[in-house]
Amino acid sequence: MFKAEGIANKSGIYKLTLPATSPGLKPEKVYVWQLRLRGSAASSNLQAIGSIVLSKVDGDMQKAIAQANNNLEKAKVYSNFGYWFDALSIYSNQIETSPQEKQAYKMRAEMMLEVLTPKNSDSDTTTNVKNLVEKINGTTTADVLSPISILDPKN
Repeated sequence: MFKAEGIANKSGIYKLTLPATSPGLKPEKVYVWQLRLRGSAASSNLQAIGSIVLSKVDGDMQKAIAQANNNLEKAKVYSNFGYWFDALSIYSNQIETSPQEKQAYKMRAEMMLEVLTPKNSDSDTTTNVKNLVEKINGTTTADVLSPISILDPKN
């Protein structure tokens, strides 16, 4: 288990990279992640918990990636196969390196709306998700959340 803490000074997408000394992920193993956001008031504290599995890329996906002509096509392949974190990373990197390329913003927003909008959601939920995605899409860089401390319980 690794714990990284950092300070986010603005809204948007943040990247958090674990240190090179962290153990590598093993394929087909379930990993649990947790994100806690602490606001200035206790009522503004949020927590999200999820899981992720490092899956081996199958032959069909490998073939589709190899046939992609550019990063946006690769991101679309990852998204179509359900590798949303990979797709989000590619879209965000493309936006960061070419902020004038509007197609990357559009494709990232479409994917986030699809992934974040619950099935059978009411109009208020859908509107809230759209507003969130619009706010995120206003960000041209995925800031690195510089860890202020990293805890490795094995040490």
